Amino acid sequence: SLPEFKEADIIHLHWINQGMLSLKNIRKILQSGKPVVWTMHDIWPATAICHLTLECRNFETKCQQCRLLPGGGSINDLAARIWKKKQQMLEDKRITFVTCSEWLGQEARKSALLKGQQVVTVPNPIDTHIYRPTDKKTARQAVGLPVDGRIILFVSQRVTNPNKGMQYLVDACRLLANDQTDKLQDISVAVLG
Repeated sequence: SLPEFKEADIIHLHWINQGMLSLKNIRKILQSGKPVVWTMHDIWPATAICHLTLECRNFETKCQQCRLLPGGGSINDLAARIWKKKQQMLEDKRITFVTCSEWLGQEARKSALLKGQQVVTVPNPIDTHIYRPTDKKTARQAVGLPVDGRIILFVSQRVTNPNKGMQYLVDACRLLANDQTDKLQDISVAVLG
């Protein structure tokens, strides 16, 4: 459960990258003495430099010798230096990290960087007055999708980002086309991104 605080006393961080806040800025926030809740929308707060771990498990012990850096990194590569800065920034600080999924929460809890920090999962809320079950045919017509048949939906902020899995969708569609030729006229693919 989350600690009890008055809303005005809490500093709430979300996705702070792309020049929004530097580690130096975050350190200043942490030094303010106010309770900090940091909602994680990716794994970056629990790693040195990665927003996606891409099957790397270094963050469980210490980020260094990053395979994604030129030459496969080194003992004192960018990942190692940022890891050390984050470690110093978090030292003796209490932050409540909130993840939007159980999976991300489990990953964050494995991070050596976040050892001793509270990690809780609070799924993103959905406004059920707007997003609620409705008649399928009406909903499909409203967005221009076929009224009958099955629809395979793929959604990503940027479908061209290889980490989002578009290639898996393409491969799966090829397999489906080869294995289900008699059912293809009843299947549509919708891509949103």
